[in-house]
Amino acid sequence: MEEKNKLTDDVRTMPQEGSGSLLAAARKQQNRTIEEIADELNLSVTQIRTIELDQSEGLPEPTYVRGYIRSYASLLGLDPEQVLEHYLNPNWQKGARLDDLPRGIGSASDSERSSVFSFGKLVMVAIVAGVFALWYTGKFDGLLGDQTAPVAQSVTAGPTATQPAESNTSTEIPDTTVVETSSELSEQAQTTSPLNQTADEVIAANESLEDESLQQRVGQVLVLDFNDTCWVDIRDSDGKRLAYKSYAGGEQLEVQSELPITVFLGKAAAVTAKVNGDDFDLTPHREGVFARFSIGE
Repeated sequence: MEEKNKLTDDVRTMPQEGSGSLLAAARKQQNRTIEEIADELNLSVTQIRTIELDQSEGLPEPTYVRGYIRSYASLLGLDPEQVLEHYLNPNWQKGARLDDLPRGIGSASDSERSSVFSFGKLVMVAIVAGVFALWYTGKFDGLLGDQTAPVAQSVTAGPTATQPAESNTSTEIPDTTVVETSSELSEQAQTTSPLNQTADEVIAANESLEDESLQQRVGQVLVLDFNDTCWVDIRDSDGKRLAYKSYAGGEQLEVQSELPITVFLGKAAAVTAKVNGDDFDLTPHREGVFARFSIGE
């Protein structure tokens, strides 16, 4: 009891340092190792070191960090509330976003990646539309040219066909008319068939473009199924929060975004994930009980 009071008095008399520095000093006074603390708190050695250095890199939201500090202080026999009064976290106080944390990505900023991504989509759509317009115009003009030729031949052949009617008997006229009409119908049928075929091709091409455009608009589709309570924080590359709450076991969360998204899970073991309909393995992205990953980049 006297030792606990002494440690608490030391916390009160110490200069205004971060809570992590106070915890580290108390741990060393008790001759305890970081590994022992991490094992008893069910945290990783890296997380304990980060807390003692008053850093936020690799740690979850401040709400969780305060809980770790409170448990750490209790384990050392310190007053948790007094230790929390020294809680300094410059990175979070400056408003560092989740997507500002290191994620093993290139040096380009999210806004730059978003601009390049949007511009690339516009260029792709413009190229596809231009090629389709040229193809469709050339095809349709070619069909009109093929269809006009038989009509011109039919008109010029008209006077030649009527000349025998003037010199021969009237019974020969219906035969000539029947033959000519049958020929015209045959030519029209041949002309109509490619036209219908081309119309079907145009419709199919339009549907294909619509499907591609829809896929580009949807972007990423993430589905999370929960078998236990888990905190979720999902944001797009512009920093917009798409999900920021705790989900209970049995619930399902579906998130769609045109932009790349970053995901933080407070309890990775309670979640199964799918990305664009395919199973997504969370194991490589786990950090202790947490998981942090990005998709669409």
